[in-house]
Amino acid sequence: LESERHKKRTFLLIDEYDKPAYAANIKGQYQEAQEMLVGIYGAASKECPFVKQTVYTGISRCLRDAGSSSMNNVTVCDLYFPQFQESFGFTQKEVDALVDYYFPAESKSTVSQELKEWYDGYKTKDHTLYNTWSVLQHIYAKVKNNKIQPTSYWVDSLSYEHIAVQAQKIFPDFQAKLLKLSMNQAVPFVYRKIFALDKICEQSDALISELINRGDLVLEETLSDKNNAQQMEPRPEDKIQPFARPPNKELMKGMQSLYSYFNGINSAEDIDAFV
Repeated sequence: LESERHKKRTFLLIDEYDKPAYAANIKGQYQEAQEMLVGIYGAASKECPFVKQTVYTGISRCLRDAGSSSMNNVTVCDLYFPQFQESFGFTQKEVDALVDYYFPAESKSTVSQELKEWYDGYKTKDHTLYNTWSVLQHIYAKVKNNKIQPTSYWVDSLSYEHIAVQAQKIFPDFQAKLLKLSMNQAVPFVYRKIFALDKICEQSDALISELINRGDLVLEETLSDKNNAQQMEPRPEDKIQPFARPPNKELMKGMQSLYSYFNGINSAEDIDAFV
């Protein structure tokens, strides 16, 4: 309708395009949902004469393994895409500007330290990014009550149900790595370039790779000589012998919550006692 009204082909934005696939996977209906979603998205974008370009936002690349030409011509713009290094979070300069604007001189150092410890840590080639949602929520809360302490804003909005369902199938192998992650220790793994959500449960490395794609974990690894020569930040699958670690205290709390889910542990203190 908009295309006919304005006599131009439209741009289509589909937000959280992968959410139905995650919901279906929890119920064991991933394959059926995948076929349906590929048909819908293909008809609404590539196969639609009224659409000029479609932008999908989401966590997973789960529909690219569907074997359909409707979804095979997609450019993935993620944290490692050179042109958009600053588009996935606040830079240090932007956080400093927010702190300068909202807080008096005597509070700036404390607030800056809280933001860095809890919400920083997403690294690209040229920047270390902050979680935008958590930064804004904490600043808003801190302005109202200067004594309030940092907490898990973004993590509390996440659902770990999908991860929990998958981890149950490989938990003996995943448990030791999850415990280390919950204690903010880096764990070695091999990045698994698996798009199909129902394949994640096949090994713990695939599950950790999914946590990296979600933003729960980040990579710790020195760039290979080849990628250094290209002066580009490699994607996770290009790294050699990578390590995974929570980027900050907020995501460490997320790993503790996931570990607690499986072990009946109710607090970080209980995890310390268990270790």
